[in-house]
Amino acid sequence: MSGPGEPTISPQRSHIAVREAATSEETRDMTTRRTRNVWMALVTGMIAMTATGCQSVFDDLLNVDVPDRVLGSTLDDPARAALLVDGVHGTFDCALAAHIVAFGLIGDELMDNQGEVSFKRYDQRAMDPAGGIAGIYGTGDCAAAALGSWGPYRPINSARWFADDVARKLDGWTDAQVPNRLLLRTSMAAYSGYSHILLGEGYCSSAIDAGPELTPQQVFGLAESKFTAAIQMAQQVGGTADSLRNMALVGRARARLDLKRLADALQDAQLVPTGFIKRRSAGTLSTPEFRQNTVHNFTTRLRRTNIDTTFQNVRWLGAPDPRVPVVNTGDPSGLTPCCGIRFWDQRKYLAVDSPIPIARWEEARLIMAEASGGHAAVDIINTLHARVGLAPFTPASPSEIMPQVLEERRRELFLEGHRIYDVIRHQIPLVPAAGTPYPGGGVYGTNTCLPLPAAERNANPNIPDL
Repeated sequence: MSGPGEPTISPQRSHIAVREAATSEETRDMTTRRTRNVWMALVTGMIAMTATGCQSVFDDLLNVDVPDRVLGSTLDDPARAALLVDGVHGTFDCALAAHIVAFGLIGDELMDNQGEVSFKRYDQRAMDPAGGIAGIYGTGDCAAAALGSWGPYRPINSARWFADDVARKLDGWTDAQVPNRLLLRTSMAAYSGYSHILLGEGYCSSAIDAGPELTPQQVFGLAESKFTAAIQMAQQVGGTADSLRNMALVGRARARLDLKRLADALQDAQLVPTGFIKRRSAGTLSTPEFRQNTVHNFTTRLRRTNIDTTFQNVRWLGAPDPRVPVVNTGDPSGLTPCCGIRFWDQRKYLAVDSPIPIARWEEARLIMAEASGGHAAVDIINTLHARVGLAPFTPASPSEIMPQVLEERRRELFLEGHRIYDVIRHQIPLVPAAGTPYPGGGVYGTNTCLPLPAAERNANPNIPDL
């Protein structure tokens, strides 16, 4: 769903551009070429704007016979600006959920529950950039139905490219041609920033528009510049852009934290008001499934993933921590039904249309805690504890404070896509350790970040083959 001041569009207008988008121009690298099929993103966008009761209308729209090819120049029509922006939102929504599941498996939030081979590779930390089932992360999509071709890299790169492409179009149009043009442009900068953040936090290196291979730190720098642009434009727009401004402030604070610029991260995080939240939308339609909440689908609905043991029965001073809402269903695990292992389910996302936070004030406060340390961090932790009815944190020595900040992040941001980079940037030991026997055969690997896929590398003339 759109935030305050963000435009919405009608299903009828969405359907027109869905088919026209099928012939958008060729681009150079693997991800950009695939994004020529931008109609998929536009479908997700139109569904995001739809109430559940409109499902039959959309089913009819999606089945209308139309010409197979139209001029790609139709996407350069400024009358379709709001539609393209909503398409970007939908594309990012899909990518964020895929990121959470993939890196939840690689990290310590989720584990494989049914032995499906591609999920096993994520859980085993044994992904292979060369391709095949171990390299599907680089070429797959994010629909829960497509288990054999499911992966997070292509969706997030598509979201990043799409946001930047629509931004370029908006820059070439005028205020007279596009109502709320600066507001739309602000949104594209913010969503591009978050797409860059997920690339930097999830991948050992990245490539942007067939450019050179970039380190995560370079990608975070690009994210910071996107967020800075969004903040500046939001200030020009005024009150209707407050939600986007706060979203960008949280995003820039996150980028600066990733860049280890703690003072700058603190400055941004302090500006985020209590109560702010920006959510990823979700839809209930079964076609296309990628509009649904993939985290819910792969846990509760399909039971492809179990809750990792490190997130089972999380407590604080003996009391259950409501920020990690998981339950032991009592049902045997699908992977090892013989051995007394039970299926634990999450209760954070209860339905296929449950929204997922992109940015929220609690994250900003934890950035402040990490950047400040000392008594300020303790006060922030206790504010967050009081919010959910937990007893206060009273450290016996200053050395206990920073480990508790990281523990608070683990709990507060459970299944929101943050944990894996906390593991990377703080070198938190992997559990189980690399080399430990894996229940499905073999041993646990060393993957935390994912290598640049060979399919991306081989299609990019500016990156040498391995």
